[in-house]
Amino acid sequence: MPPSSIRRPAVFSALAALLLTALAMPVGAVADDEPADTSDPLLAAQAQAVADGTSVPVNALTTESDTVTAEADGSFTTTSSVLPVRVRQGGDWVPVDATLVAGADGTYSPRATPSGVRLSGGGSGPLATLTDPTGHSMSLTMPFALPAPQVSGEHGPLRRRTARRRPVGDGDRPGRIQRRVDRA
Repeated sequence: MPPSSIRRPAVFSALAALLLTALAMPVGAVADDEPADTSDPLLAAQAQAVADGTSVPVNALTTESDTVTAEADGSFTTTSSVLPVRVRQGGDWVPVDATLVAGADGTYSPRATPSGVRLSGGGSGPLATLTDPTGHSMSLTMPFALPAPQVSGEHGPLRRRTARRRPVGDGDRPGRIQRRVDRA
């Protein structure tokens, strides 16, 4: 019988070969005669993509910034965005859309954004109210009545203003702080 110092590397080599063989098999690989497990959304999308020869999105893994797609060759593709590109509305994913829409209460809001934004329709209410996805909100109010906005089409036009820039800070320092002073 060989000494244990020789057997140990042989056992580790056999285990490593077995592990590498298992890792080399494609995810969800099944024999042709076995039905795909449809309870797992990845395996169901993969089986449909391979059978149809087309890309199939894995809807269960879709988020505001990520999508996973099963490809026809059995692989998966993940697409990630830095910022949200879609939001849930009524149970469906819709693209982010900042187009202003008038509400029944006279306020204006973007069509589809991850966080709620409500802009004043004029009067003594808040200038803007921001609401995060968990329902926390914050409002900015003014100590005077706001004029009704002049909204034309999708966007509220900006009034033309003459701007004057005045440097503020110490001239001896290499960086200057600039403050914009707007006059109507």
